[in-house]
Amino acid sequence: MGKRSRLILITLALLIAVSFTFILFRHREPAYQGRTLTQWLELYDYGSGSRPRSGDWETNIQLAVKAIGTNAIPILLEWVQADSSVTSRLNNMLDRQSLIPLRFRRAQGYQSMASAGFGMLGNDALPAVPVLLKMASPTNSYGNAAFDCLYEIKHSGALLLPVLSKQLSENDVEISYNAAGALCDLYKTEAEALGLFRKFPEFKIHGTPIIPLQTNAVP
Repeated sequence: MGKRSRLILITLALLIAVSFTFILFRHREPAYQGRTLTQWLELYDYGSGSRPRSGDWETNIQLAVKAIGTNAIPILLEWVQADSSVTSRLNNMLDRQSLIPLRFRRAQGYQSMASAGFGMLGNDALPAVPVLLKMASPTNSYGNAAFDCLYEIKHSGALLLPVLSKQLSENDVEISYNAAGALCDLYKTEAEALGLFRKFPEFKIHGTPIIPLQTNAVP
């Protein structure tokens, strides 16, 4: 068997395995009006050629995500943590042949859908805030993606401020520290009033809302 044939067989085997996992994943996804959460948010993807052309398509997608509600949170959190290593290897293998045109969505695509989904959920996304704060450490490869989700929740008009303030007293040091960082970036006036910039002077650095945890900086 030639090298090209072996590559095609290996690629096909990987595709079958990934497709089986994909089918199982889709089966357990929450859905609304016959479309899964993924399918709704794929329509919202501005790079998608299948986007509806009607003027109210965006409103319909937002209504669908709101209807799915908190059931969307586990899926969105999985997307935040998407790993590019597997899909990159598969796409690299697929790039070496021309028989199979399929390419897999990269981690950035899933993370973009996650931030859009959390923004559409608004106040329904608030139960995910503690988990997002835990994820939002730069020691995680997806830390910036988690913070983007917090930004979208705030931008939606959700009542994020009291939730972040409550997390300041969380027993988990990393969550409380990242909550302080999020407050300093998203709610500067309130953070100043709480004395957070005095307690954590490192958060005064513009563009660095959340930095690696310094445990000695937390009382």
